Amino acid sequence: MDSNSNTILDIAEDAQVDLSFVQLIVAARIRAEARAGRVLLARPAGGDLYDVLKRGGFLDEMTPDDAQFWLHQEKS
Repeated sequence: MDSNSNTILDIAEDAQVDLSFVQLIVAARIRAEARAGRVLLARPAGGDLYDVLKRGGFLDEMTPDDAQFWLHQEKS
């Protein structure tokens, strides 16, 4: 991440993830933004990732940036 301004994460739909994985992605986004970079998802969150986001409350009060990052959509 230090040598690239953008990092794209390609998380498979059938990937098994947990809360620590989501926390790692959140930390990576913060680090990238501090270095004028970005972390992006190749596709909207789905499968286990979406379920973990939902169970963890990450989808409840999302900022527009978070909605764009996780779901690739504007939050209404």
